[in-house]
Amino acid sequence: MEKRMTEDAMDRARRAALAEAEKSERRTGRLLAAAGLFEVVVFVAILFAIDWGDATHVVVFLSACLVYAPLAFGLISLHSALDAATQRVLTGIRFGAE
Repeated sequence: MEKRMTEDAMDRARRAALAEAEKSERRTGRLLAAAGLFEVVVFVAILFAIDWGDATHVVVFLSACLVYAPLAFGLISLHSALDAATQRVLTGIRFGAE
């Protein structure tokens, strides 16, 4: 015997999925902002702690920047790709409700 969801049950499931996705998006945004703020604070602290007259400090700082920058840009592009995929899924859910 086949069980089918009623339209009302499907609408409730869609609303719940959309609400959960929006809640997750807000939480991710807050966490990303907090992580960004932390990174800025640490970067400024490092800038003040470096002895700019010591070549070793400068080389280590530049090396760290050369490693960290592509990693950060890669994570940002990954976030953008995941956000685009999530928006496509949410659009499908919204259009399924019509």
